[in-house]
Amino acid sequence: MSARPITKPITSRKAAIAYNDIDALAQKVDGFDGRHYFDQQGEVETAEAAQRWPLLAQVLGLPLPPRRAPSPSPSAPHSDDT
Repeated sequence: MSARPITKPITSRKAAIAYNDIDALAQKVDGFDGRHYFDQQGEVETAEAAQRWPLLAQVLGLPLPPRRAPSPSPSAPHSDDT
């Protein structure tokens, strides 16, 4: 019995996975060079995660984003200085 190489389908986890939307577009569109574009998707997600889990961000050495002040609720009374 001869050994047969094991092949994985294209849907395998080893398939090329795009890191962001620009990389995905570069894989699908001929002539599109993703190196000329910047997708801040990863940076936005990292900043949101650092704000959500500041202790973990500190352990990982990530810069802590400044805390945003909560937006005023629509039902909160406001004063007019007129």
